[in-house]
Amino acid sequence: MADRLLVATLLVLLSLPAVAGKNLYLEQVRQSKPDAKMLQESREKLQNPPPEPIKEPLAVPPFHRVSASYTGSTGVLCGVCHKNPPHRKHEEKRSFLNFHTTFIACETCHWRPDNVQLDYRSIKVTDEPEVDVDPDARKPLIKTGFRIAPFYKETPITIVSNHRFAQKTARQWEDANDESKVALRARLHAPLVKDKIECMDCHQEKNSLLNLKSLGATQEQQHAFVYNPIAIYIDKRDIDKNTKPMHLTDLLE
Repeated sequence: MADRLLVATLLVLLSLPAVAGKNLYLEQVRQSKPDAKMLQESREKLQNPPPEPIKEPLAVPPFHRVSASYTGSTGVLCGVCHKNPPHRKHEEKRSFLNFHTTFIACETCHWRPDNVQLDYRSIKVTDEPEVDVDPDARKPLIKTGFRIAPFYKETPITIVSNHRFAQKTARQWEDANDESKVALRARLHAPLVKDKIECMDCHQEKNSLLNLKSLGATQEQQHAFVYNPIAIYIDKRDIDKNTKPMHLTDLLE
């Protein structure tokens, strides 16, 4: 009788959905032990921040005017230290990158652990007001205040600003001296990838980082996403190596 009860219990447990695990990014941060090279890199980044832009607004709206409701990377852990908008270095494509922060979580592009299967879903990070849109316009894939974020074992990796770790980090950053900030930055960045994500890592039909269907995209939205002319143009042009000015007419090539 006891054996039958044990078997029945095991069968029930096996049939239950996976229990949400710990935040893998936080686990990596807690286990990180930055070496001298990482600390020096962190020190150089803090001592030599990207120059403030001459032209405003830096975000360059999608893609000509941006509403006052734009919040970019605020509402998440990264916003504790990074200025908003966060991408400032590359003058030719920073507007496109900053526009992505309105619907893509930082970790989606900057955190990709090896040999780990991730899922991508939308999560709410801020209470931003809905942006007024043309009633005849296509319904946006991601609602205002939400971001597409990585999940690991049913746990969202993105840490919102009211999370206790984000609040603790904000206090530490505010009270830290220069060297303490160097160490804290190094620990927070240790799990992040060095290789930047490319446009076509997502904007492709096969092997895309994102499952558009599971995110609720319509067939029309999926097609527009995969064959986005700006993503295709940036990929072909290789902006990081091409110093020639970019013109909108180039998109017609």
